[in-house]
Amino acid sequence: MKRPERTPSERAAAALLAVALACAGCAGTGSRPEPSARPPVPGDDLGYLVPPLDGYPAALPLTAERELSEAHRALVAEGDTARAEELAARWLEEQPDLAPARVLAAQVAFVRGDAGRVQELLEPVVTREPRYVAAQLVRGRAAEREEDIVAAMGAYFAIREDSPLARASVQRLRGPASEALRRRFDDALGRGRTDLARRALAELEQWSPNDEPTLEAALALGEAEGDAARALSAARRLAQRRPGDRGILEAQARWELEAGDAGTGLRLLEELAAAYPDDPRLQDRAAAARFQWRLQLLPATVRPLADGPQLSRGDLAGLLYWLFPSVRYGRAEQATIATDILDHPLRREIARVINLGVMDVEPGLHHFRPLEPATRREALAAVLGLLGESRPPAACLAGAEVRAGEDSETVCRLAAVCGLIPAEADCLPQGAISGR
Repeated sequence: MKRPERTPSERAAAALLAVALACAGCAGTGSRPEPSARPPVPGDDLGYLVPPLDGYPAALPLTAERELSEAHRALVAEGDTARAEELAARWLEEQPDLAPARVLAAQVAFVRGDAGRVQELLEPVVTREPRYVAAQLVRGRAAEREEDIVAAMGAYFAIREDSPLARASVQRLRGPASEALRRRFDDALGRGRTDLARRALAELEQWSPNDEPTLEAALALGEAEGDAARALSAARRLAQRRPGDRGILEAQARWELEAGDAGTGLRLLEELAAAYPDDPRLQDRAAAARFQWRLQLLPATVRPLADGPQLSRGDLAGLLYWLFPSVRYGRAEQATIATDILDHPLRREIARVINLGVMDVEPGLHHFRPLEPATRREALAAVLGLLGESRPPAACLAGAEVRAGEDSETVCRLAAVCGLIPAEADCLPQGAISGR
């Protein structure tokens, strides 16, 4: 079918359309104009850039509230960092400590990817106001961007009760942040920096107080610092979690004897000694625990002697009396008078020790000298003498009888043989001796 001829006006319109299309094609191959605004803030970051006044506890002038809020809206909706930066700088020039202006400046730094600047701006703010939501949210998110999850967790944890997003972030980061903090704790303790380890443990106990790694860290720090209360508490809680763990049970037994229930410590060590009969170290510890448990049974007036840093001769006689049933109930074969013990609070105990020949008096003067410091030789000689009087006598003495005035060489040699001291060179016969 033959198409009808176009009129002159239709031919002119078609020509104009062809020119327009050609020009459009040419424009498509040329350079495009730059967009007038930056891209908006990424969606996963947007929730952490809340209005700068969120959580700020003080009132602001209405002008400051309005301008800061408007600049924040332009920042998060359009990515307009220039306007927010200019406004924050102007307010900070007038009031350098204006916290919401610092928060807005920090949000600008975050959008620009400068996490270090975020921390620099907000550190003094959150030090004064740790529950300032707007400040801690952007501070935590900036720390995440720097892969410092410990700092991020700290920021979110401070405002977890005031921000649902912070609560969710705490739950998301609790595990990996606790692991990172435990590594930091181990490194500090390994370098002997107990101050840094203590700081790391304080955060661990805030974030994950009931987790086993936290309890293990508390036990390790308690042992490193000799903090019996911390170590005992951690060992008890770990023992409840891991009732068959030998290492934990040994630690609990040690600290029970040191600062807790000596009876519990003794029971634990006796159970361990029975479970591992071929371990001589456990057998020795159980024997020592039995002795220490007996210390707990001493009268209240005598018990402090066991903790005394330096024993007098009278103190030593008192401990010998109460720790060795053979002294309390033994039959004296002699009646020795000591004229200088009549006013001493332990005169009964001293008299018994003297009459059994466990300790001596000064010949002629009949002086016991109860207030003079006791020596290691006197203490070792007394214990060796009692071992010799036991039935049967201690085999390590090989029939030797040790008297109260025995010479130092013999006392030191036999004390080493019987295991009272590690080696004869450790004897120090004239040295002082503590209650322990």
